[in-house]
Amino acid sequence: LLGTPVGQIVGRMNSERSVQAVFDDLTRGFERAVDRINRIAGIPGSWW
Repeated sequence: LLGTPVGQIVGRMNSERSVQAVFDDLTRGFERAVDRINRIAGIPGSWW
């Protein structure tokens, strides 16, 4: 009587997205985070 463990996030899934779209969002979020850290540290420009 064991279910499939899918985690709590499954309740928030309400649409299908391509893997490409998910990775694009993750990449943009990472780029924004690095830019913020660089601004805080006083490092000019992007790292890529």
